[in-house]
Amino acid sequence: MANSAPYHHGDLYKSLIVAAAELIEEEGLMGFSMVAAARRLGVSSAAPYRHFRDRSALLNAVTDLAFYALNNEMEAAVDRFEPGTEDCLVALGTAYLHFLQRHQPFYELMWGSLAAEMATPECFAGRVRGLHFFVAALADWCRLNGVTHRAPEDIALAFWSMAHGLSLLQNHRAFTEIRRDNSIEDMLRTNALVYLQGVLAEARHGPA
Repeated sequence: MANSAPYHHGDLYKSLIVAAAELIEEEGLMGFSMVAAARRLGVSSAAPYRHFRDRSALLNAVTDLAFYALNNEMEAAVDRFEPGTEDCLVALGTAYLHFLQRHQPFYELMWGSLAAEMATPECFAGRVRGLHFFVAALADWCRLNGVTHRAPEDIALAFWSMAHGLSLLQNHRAFTEIRRDNSIEDMLRTNALVYLQGVLAEARHGPA
């Protein structure tokens, strides 16, 4: 997620965020400290405190960066497919899944107990902008398929839960203990399509 870049005077705020993100990606959350971030940039150990009051403040900024990167990837996934198609919906879930696979060290910052401690409800609402891509895509799907008995927001939450649940199990290495023939991406696609078929069946025939 983060790319090394030379530090330039006057840009210490952004450089510290990138340095902290790099440290977390390389060594995990426990390997991060304000001193280590300063050392990576070749500045004094006191310099970060001119921009961030403490470690939590810098971690909050890194979390904002992680969600920004996730939301950008989800937006790019939407743009690759026709709005409202099943391929578009599956691509959204897959983008979410792949991001958390590639950036596992950021999971605690984005979704763990530390995230709950650091972020206000207002802050969290701004970070999960990616959910709105699910909602908009499901609204298009509902219109195309004449689905009116369920709100797109409810269907979107179910989609998000599928991607997030598979990501969580993958991050905890749960799948190494269970024999499976399909990839996690195939599991997501199958689950998503089965769920959509169920929603369509409800729309046509009513709940079972």
